[in-house]
Amino acid sequence: MIEIGPEHHLYLKSSYCFRMKTAKGNYELFHHQAIPTLEDENGNLVQSINIHTNINHITKQNPYTVLISGIGPRADFHQMTIDNPSSSTHQTLENLTKREVEILSLIAKGYSGTEISEMLILSQHTVRSHRKNILTKTNSRNGKELLKKAFEWGII
Repeated sequence: MIEIGPEHHLYLKSSYCFRMKTAKGNYELFHHQAIPTLEDENGNLVQSINIHTNINHITKQNPYTVLISGIGPRADFHQMTIDNPSSSTHQTLENLTKREVEILSLIAKGYSGTEISEMLILSQHTVRSHRKNILTKTNSRNGKELLKKAFEWGII
């Protein structure tokens, strides 16, 4: 935006994807679009229309791409890809079973192994085995690292 020049801000639309916690308590992928609509007397943006669309039903993969598109008299199209901090996400998610993702989600919500075993009607040993398998599959050394990765990947 700076390279294009502040005098053109009213004619540029930006868009990118981000994760947001929904009312259900899940983190879901949204697409953000911003269209500037008003500048102050100094040329600073003071108002924009922001559109957030839940695209979690389409994909859970953040493309880590920012688009700047010209509108009105501008014909700009700029695409920038930001390095994905977790490029192995897709492979890791495929490796986790549905039950492991369910248990990971409950761990993230702060439930103990005993509480999880009662909620899912599993033995505590089974829950411990799932947790151990989740740590192994995600290459996590401990619960703290596991939760950090799960949050970054959008599992929780």
